[in-house]
Amino acid sequence: MKSSHLIAFLCSIIICTVAIWAITNEFEVAKSNSRDSVVPKQEDDDLTESPFSQEPSLQPILKYEALPFPEKSPSKQACDAVDDEYRQAQRSFLNELERKASMMYFAGQSKESIAMELWREKGWPATQRWYTDIVQAEAIVRHIDLLKNEPSAAQLVERFERDFAKNSEMGNVMVFSEELGALWQSIQTDTINELLSNGSDARTIVAEIEATLTIVPVPLLEELQLSPISGITKSLVSLGRLDVAAILLEKYPSLVSGKNQFEDDFRSQVLASIGDHLSSEQVPKGLKPLITSLNFQAEPLHLYKIEVALFSNEKVFATIEKLASLSIDVPFVALNDVQPEVTNISLDVEQPQLPESKHQIMLECKEVDDWLDSRTKSASEWKSYNRSDFVDSVTNSFEFRYCDSQQVQQYGGEFVSDVRSNIDKIRRFVVENNFSIAEMDLSQLPTTDLTSDIKSVIGAVLTDELINDHALKPVDVKSRISAAGLAPTNTSSELLLSLISFKNFDIWFKELDFNDIDDSYKLLNQLAFQGDFTNFSRLLQLSGTGDHKLLDPLYFFIKGFSPLQSSGANSFIFNESANNQFIEYFLQSGNETKSHHLRAAFAKKHANNDAFEKLLVHFPQLSQSESEHYFDVKCEN
Repeated sequence: MKSSHLIAFLCSIIICTVAIWAITNEFEVAKSNSRDSVVPKQEDDDLTESPFSQEPSLQPILKYEALPFPEKSPSKQACDAVDDEYRQAQRSFLNELERKASMMYFAGQSKESIAMELWREKGWPATQRWYTDIVQAEAIVRHIDLLKNEPSAAQLVERFERDFAKNSEMGNVMVFSEELGALWQSIQTDTINELLSNGSDARTIVAEIEATLTIVPVPLLEELQLSPISGITKSLVSLGRLDVAAILLEKYPSLVSGKNQFEDDFRSQVLASIGDHLSSEQVPKGLKPLITSLNFQAEPLHLYKIEVALFSNEKVFATIEKLASLSIDVPFVALNDVQPEVTNISLDVEQPQLPESKHQIMLECKEVDDWLDSRTKSASEWKSYNRSDFVDSVTNSFEFRYCDSQQVQQYGGEFVSDVRSNIDKIRRFVVENNFSIAEMDLSQLPTTDLTSDIKSVIGAVLTDELINDHALKPVDVKSRISAAGLAPTNTSSELLLSLISFKNFDIWFKELDFNDIDDSYKLLNQLAFQGDFTNFSRLLQLSGTGDHKLLDPLYFFIKGFSPLQSSGANSFIFNESANNQFIEYFLQSGNETKSHHLRAAFAKKHANNDAFEKLLVHFPQLSQSESEHYFDVKCEN
């Protein structure tokens, strides 16, 4: 594997690992639109003591009213169908908004004014994307004569001359992001890389960068949308050379100055990357000059907080908080709290309306969802209610005891930041030495000062990499990783919940003493949730938690049941065999169906009726689930 491929692999794995921690939380919370019921007077065994009697200082002051299930509850298929129709109508509406915005732009309207209206109607992310496409096209138009003289711009120029004019006449904004991404890839940076590898001083490296870029016309260097300086700066920060990036930006202030709220991606990306190098132990060299060169004091950063997992920019906000703890202020404007400016233009696109009959179905579906949400609360929320028969049934339940027993998360943002920082060190080491991970001595990796937990993560990453991409034998992989001191070791179940999701982590099972992990029942529950019978059966034999009162693989199997089965840390396959193995295991074990199993089945029925029907084939007793006694408890940690 070439170093560039390893970089991509390590980065994707760290992102994936973070996502797995989130998935683990979701698994424990069991937020699968839980919609199930309890059979009256069917208590969970050994779980009858109320937590209120254990915590006399707790003074519930709220009364919980268990509302009846809605009289009209459309089927899941009907809800999905009307929801799909509504979403399709919304997509058409939003596409029409963007088309109208583009036509107005080409007709001479200000892109800033149009963007304000688009923001009001379509939301921030889509508006920023549209605006970026506009400014990139404008930059190409301004500098097309210079670009025609650049051999590396041949593909960009060819597409521009072939398609731009006719698309503009039709009111279509062309997207050139792919061509721009490849614009300067032919520039030779071997000498720059060598200086970085040798740890040369900042001004020497900057001088070499400028010498290398003398072939690029100055107007292109000073144009943010076209300049290779922006990409080089982000790479320098990623490599930890903040001092070099600071000097470079001082020489090209146009890359960070005079940008409106729609054009601040570059500064926010640099800031997020800075966060990977911040710690309480030391301030990275060049940090303060780089913050100064980013011009935040004169022009506050514009940030719109996005929390959707794949597109989240919470890392930028975390970096701002870290900098504040170091007494470094980064002024910013929180765009979520800002209303778009009022303009004198209107996009004038009519909102789509569903037929009245389908609108009614949507309202009924929402009523069911709201009812389910009203009966789904955290353990601490349930504790805040006055005692009643219903509240007592919650606090005596398996779900409540399971969530209430969970410990505070140990592997949060600081641990993830440490993992990223050390992965970054490994990345630089591999790049600088042009190693192949399949052939190199892994003991050469800069991992000697790492904690055992971080080494365990890196060991899991390398295990999948060497087996999946290089087809090395597991015995050889174990030998090489162990020799490098990176073999996963006994650690908390919280971290193992993530590590066992790596496809080949099972080769380390026999090396771990699961009897030494007090709550390894969590691992078994998660494997049941994932439908991973092979590793479930292996771990069940290796651990001593087969009779733990919070071990209930049937409950978690029902919660996670789907024909779509996990086949590694970030991939899934359709495979019925694992489901069938679990089903056979449960049938042979004679598992008693308890009230929390019925609640899980009720949840599955409303979240995925097809899966529920398949469960009934093997467990017909789950059809007893009903709504009157339904509730769910979401784990907070």
